[in-house]
Amino acid sequence: MKRSILISLGIVSLLGNISYASEIDSFTRRYEPLEDSASVINRKANEMILEAVQRANADSTCDEKRLYTEIRKDYNIILNDGKFINFIVQSPEVPRHTIERKDSIFRDHTIFDGYLLARPAADKDGIGMGTTMNFNGMYIGSDKFEHMFGQGYHYFKRFYEKGYSLKRVLLIGNANERLHLGGNRMATGVYTFSDLVANFQGMRFWNHLLQKNEDLLGENLGPYITCESNQWIQKKQIDFRDYIDDGFDEGINCPALITKDGLKGVKKALSELEQKYPEHSFTCPLDKEKLENVKAKYSLPVRGIIYKKQLRDYIFNPWDTLRQYKIGWIL
Repeated sequence: MKRSILISLGIVSLLGNISYASEIDSFTRRYEPLEDSASVINRKANEMILEAVQRANADSTCDEKRLYTEIRKDYNIILNDGKFINFIVQSPEVPRHTIERKDSIFRDHTIFDGYLLARPAADKDGIGMGTTMNFNGMYIGSDKFEHMFGQGYHYFKRFYEKGYSLKRVLLIGNANERLHLGGNRMATGVYTFSDLVANFQGMRFWNHLLQKNEDLLGENLGPYITCESNQWIQKKQIDFRDYIDDGFDEGINCPALITKDGLKGVKKALSELEQKYPEHSFTCPLDKEKLENVKAKYSLPVRGIIYKKQLRDYIFNPWDTLRQYKIGWIL
């Protein structure tokens, strides 16, 4: 009896720590036409930035903490009532694909492969399947915006304000992905490398808002907001096409499944899709050339005590294909 209570408490604790552990299916409806949502999302993003700036100007002091607080009220994860994310996943202005788990590549997932994804209530509480969209010609999940604004903000704080090394920031992000953002049996059972790309690009976005620091990739896109006469002013328009690339696409930057059966089920579903639609490819990566091209973008050296690696070694699937996650790959 005590053991059952402890297990239940552990599940409740995990649920309390899950921020946005939903999964998306980048394959099942991929080849269906879908209108580009980039212009709509960019427009809404800039509207909300302007509103946040106006709220932050209430005290007329150009308080940076107040500014970030006001922006994060809208640019937050969906389970914390992030208005911008809710717009992306709910507004009829944003074309999207919605796939229920029973129709997805995760349909054979059991609670032993990923509890949060396979449990019966997953489709009702928003922690199950996310939506997919066409953003500037790339097929990405709505959850990637949540990662940009949520984990991306924490990356930004750790690197630029707390002074953590880039390697430490990346390793913390990788640990979070493994421990409570999907990559274990109690969560969704899927370790998503494209989430890590979104986290890093989110760090760049938060840095560009005021652009007090040089950009790690050498593209100083900000500042979007400056202080003039004790008032915040939006000086430049945000364009998320500057951040979102093929690394966000789980059909290009392949995820890893935590269990052998979970991987078997996904491969079975993809095989059935290939049989049903022989004119299309469903083998991950869907485009090897796109994968190599986008990885080249992340060649920034990341220095460790022993090993010398590049940024891409921490945020891209090291095997370049669907496979079972192996502990210690990052080492």
